[in-house]
Order: sequence, then C-alpha cells, then structure tokens
Amino acid sequence: MREILDNSNEIKQMKSVISNLVHDLKNATQAQKITIDLLYKGSFGPLNSEQKTMLGYMSESVDYMNSLLYSVMSFYTKDVVENSLNKTEFDMVDLLQVCINEISGPIEQKQIKIRFNIPIGFNGLICADHIQLRRVFGNLLNNAINYSLDNTELKICIKTIADKFILSFSNEVDIALNSTVNTGWGLGLSICEQIIKEHNGSFSYEKKRCEFVCTIELPVG
Repeated sequence: MREILDNSNEIKQMKSVISNLVHDLKNATQAQKITIDLLYKGSFGPLNSEQKTMLGYMSESVDYMNSLLYSVMSFYTKDVVENSLNKTEFDMVDLLQVCINEISGPIEQKQIKIRFNIPIGFNGLICADHIQLRRVFGNLLNNAINYSLDNTELKICIKTIADKFILSFSNEVDIALNSTVNTGWGLGLSICEQIIKEHNGSFSYEKKRCEFVCTIELPVG
C-alpha cells in the first residue's frame, strides 16, 4: 500500500511540474507571437518579401508549438488543480504587478496602457494558492495583451464586497469572440475557471461590443 501511495505522489508531483512548465512556455510563446506579428506589420521598419516569408514560417512554427502546449495543458491541468491547492497569505495586487512586469515587452510594443481602478486604502491580502493564481492572472493578462488593439487600455478593477474580492479585466479586442473561445483562448479561460472554482470562487466572461471582460470573485480567506 505504501508503495502505491508513493507512486501516486510521484505521479502528482510529475504532473505538477509538467503543468507549471507548460504554463511558463505558453507565456513565452505568446510573447513571441506578438513580437512576430508586430515585425510582420512593419512596426519596427519596412520588410522585404523574403523577410516576410521567413516571419510567416516562424509564426506557423509558434502556432504549432502553442497547439501542442494547449493539448498538454488540457490533459494535465484537471488532475493537478484538484485537491492540490497550497494556500498561503499574500498581496493580490503585488502578484498582479509581478505578472504585468513579466509581459512588459509586449505591453510596450503594442503601447497598451494598464489602468488600475482600486479603492484608496485597499487591502489586497488573500489566502489562496499563489502559483495557481499567478497562472490565472498571467493567462488573462497574456490573452488581453495578445488580442488587444494597439494604443488602447487594459482596465483592471479590484474591489471588496462583503467577504469577497471582485476583479475584472477589460480590453478592446480586434477579433470576434467566437473565433477565440474555440481555440487557445477558450482553453485558457476554461483552465482559469477551474482554478477559481477550486478556490470556491466564480469566473465569468463576456463580450460587450468590441470590449472583452473577464470577472473573478474570490473569497478573502
């Protein structure tokens, strides 16, 4: 019996490592995709036909890598999240800032302005799984920057109602919602929703004209 339990723990640890590795790789490939698209559009100067062809090949390669990563994510994430939360107390606003700093390059390249709407004297201390929430925030921020129109705002609103934190992310999108929720974006949102539900919270998203809004509710404790 002990051998079986040891093997089970090893499998869980392996799945956790793979899931976290895939998450980090996904963020990197999304940043690469944004940069390649900006280069192809001539954001850093004009390109000749050969350079555009090479960037096209690179873009296809990144798309293929993303599809592989999303396949692995869909396979491993459910088992990793369930019954494996490691809750600690930390500042949620500080974690958001860390996630924003990690994608500062694409934010600057697309000239996206991050606008926080937080009440004065707001206390962002929360008891939750730091790694899992970092995964959620990183996923939402990456998607928001990836699909936002250039020279627009990403609005992040945070408030407390009773014993719950309410967070919303809203941005202007340049593609139809239906074409995203059926691909990588949809899988990413599904994973975010699963993680939030494991924290006894709720997760929702909607498209209002050209604006995409994600809302998270999390218990304070």
